[in-house]
Amino acid sequence: MAQMQYSHVELFQIVTIIGAPLSLIAEILMIFLYIKIKELHTFSMKLIMSLIFSNLFFSISHILIIFHRPETPLCTLQGYLFNASNLGTNVWATIILWITYKQITENDRYIYKIYPKMVAISLIFSLTTPTITLISQALDGPVRFADVEIYCSMDPEEYSFPMLTLPLWIVVSTAIYYSIRIFLEIRKLKEQVKVVELKSLLVYPLAFGASWIPSIISYFISTFFGWGGYSVWLALIHVTMNRLSGVINILLYARSNLKKIKSHFAKQKEKQKEMMAQSESSFTMEISKAIYQQ
Repeated sequence: MAQMQYSHVELFQIVTIIGAPLSLIAEILMIFLYIKIKELHTFSMKLIMSLIFSNLFFSISHILIIFHRPETPLCTLQGYLFNASNLGTNVWATIILWITYKQITENDRYIYKIYPKMVAISLIFSLTTPTITLISQALDGPVRFADVEIYCSMDPEEYSFPMLTLPLWIVVSTAIYYSIRIFLEIRKLKEQVKVVELKSLLVYPLAFGASWIPSIISYFISTFFGWGGYSVWLALIHVTMNRLSGVINILLYARSNLKKIKSHFAKQKEKQKEMMAQSESSFTMEISKAIYQQ
């Protein structure tokens, strides 16, 4: 595969510098709201927060790219976080799509009981190969975290392909498969659900596909034709959505909970008003009592 031109590297770095901190702020905000608002403690939001928590480390790894220094402990840390969170985030996206499909077709009332198993699957899948790479690097083995274009990742390619690239594409392919199945199932139910509900369900698989399709096309163009103009711009679309993934996740997954969030803060505001009113009333009574005693 031909190398990217320097101007393309700069362009990707600019996208990273802008997008990664925005995603990190959005993810921290969403985690804070989830902890604070009890009404958000549902099974669906637990799944979403698992994805956002994984994506939090993905955003941190992108921020570390800004301070990219090859062959340093920072490079190793960035490579480990990047590889582990990249796999983990996509595993959680796939899990959410699979559960969505399962609920549409089976409507399992006890689906929430599988959550601990999903956590175990995500941790095993996302941490195994990065940890093997870390151990290999510590023992001066054949695979390590090294400089790859503008960031650190598994290297050399004969190891990174079976340990990172192949598992990642298997997960993404599975997610796209379930996205298509969800789309087809919803089409069958078109006459049984409201148009608004249909659009709400469709947005998740369509958004996931939209973020990965440019990368898939770009990957094949890059593999067979090298880095041409079309390949770079398709990659840029993917990189932009990738770096802004935290913001996109919140816009997609949190929008359905805006009513709960607004309701929570409205109640908090009412409580503050009541407390202030009680405080003012108590103060007035104390003043009146003092005047009466005089």
